Amino acid sequence: MEWKFTGAEPVYLQIMEHFRGAVLSGEFGPGEKVPSVRDLAAQARVNPNTMQRAMAELEQEGLLCSRGTLGRFVTEDPAVVERLRHRHIRATVAHCRQLLAQVGLTLDQAARLTEDEEE
Repeated sequence: MEWKFTGAEPVYLQIMEHFRGAVLSGEFGPGEKVPSVRDLAAQARVNPNTMQRAMAELEQEGLLCSRGTLGRFVTEDPAVVERLRHRHIRATVAHCRQLLAQVGLTLDQAARLTEDEEE
């Protein structure tokens, strides 16, 4: 995983978003073991407490589950992943609408322009 952080929002939230993306892209599959907090923190060059907070929040969301001393694993519940996918799509569309509004376009107009360029 490649980690890049900005000053726009807290690092633990950026870690959570990065990890959600890794699950949606298939980098981490259902039921797959997640590296330890210490290993992830070392890779991301963040404080282990920051990584722990992000992983605990993802566990509360249901994306990760703890199996005691075995560590954390990605959920095997397809409904959780599908809910995450839909939330990600809605957020992306909302962001696109904002950007398009700045240049005076609607989502439909942008879609038509995209279709015209593909032909």
